Amino acid sequence: MSTVVYVIHAKDQPNPCKVGVADDVSDRLCALQCGNPQELVIHAVRAFDDKQMAFTAESRVLRQFAESIVRGEWIGADAAVVFAAVEVPEDANSAAYIIRLCGGAAAVAEMTGTDVSRVHRWTYSEERGGTGGTIPMGKAQILLNAAKAKGIPLKPEHFFGEVSE
Repeated sequence: MSTVVYVIHAKDQPNPCKVGVADDVSDRLCALQCGNPQELVIHAVRAFDDKQMAFTAESRVLRQFAESIVRGEWIGADAAVVFAAVEVPEDANSAAYIIRLCGGAAAVAEMTGTDVSRVHRWTYSEERGGTGGTIPMGKAQILLNAAKAKGIPLKPEHFFGEVSE
């Protein structure tokens, strides 16, 4: 049986949401529902073969959204944004991480006024004609400002490969 990192929120209200770890997310939903007057729903789950990896991913997300914590593991951010952070692989390069955190290549292209094919190239190695996992600094500030306006917890250090915070 795998362990999952889940994101749960009130039905029709994806903000705030709760991130957590469970072996049985249905049981966890029932436990949370017991003390909540609003109907809760499971937004999404990511399975891990190793329980410690699940707890590491959860901790990384909670650190990332530390300024948005409402109470405990409840985060004052959209569930889709929080789950995007859950899905980022531990070994992702900074461009891949940022793109995923910001909602995907199309969303980043729109935020930065860049063609989506160029955004994809930011994740490619230099041998493949990409930027080696870095986002050009000319686009970084534009993306930081757009992410802040959308409530996405993108930080300057994310552009320098420090994707675990």
